[in-house]
Amino acid sequence: MHDWTIESLYFAMYEKLFLFAFSHLKDYHRSEELVHDVFVLAQEKWEAVINSPNPNGWLYIALKNMVGHEFRKRQLIFKKIAEMSYLEEVTQAGNNRGDIDELLALEMGLEQDEWILLKKVYYEGYSIHELSEQLGIEYETCKKRIQRIKSKAKTLK
Repeated sequence: MHDWTIESLYFAMYEKLFLFAFSHLKDYHRSEELVHDVFVLAQEKWEAVINSPNPNGWLYIALKNMVGHEFRKRQLIFKKIAEMSYLEEVTQAGNNRGDIDELLALEMGLEQDEWILLKKVYYEGYSIHELSEQLGIEYETCKKRIQRIKSKAKTLK
């Protein structure tokens, strides 16, 4: 039996897990975030990890589940955007993209600025790290803001 510590697992597995996430997500920062989240989860569930016959495999499975969850979240947003595409046809020739965004935001129960932020993450592919820099706020603050917006959105309930 190996005497694993969270640090030894991190150093042994970080690069492999990152490459796995990046090969699926094609997003450097989001891949980093998910790998870090896997190690946070591993620390929280340390007894399950250490008692697993294959701690490395436990990390891979947890990351695979997180990557799958990420895809499902993105699909919800893309689906909502596709369902709402009829709004483009409804708007008059004089209306602009801002009017459509406002209608989409209202349909989802969001303020326009919340909709734009959510759209940047799931439609335009911004990472939380990139958004936090763009907005000039701390990473954790930006992450929490996105979480609150997602929980507020009607389609993500």
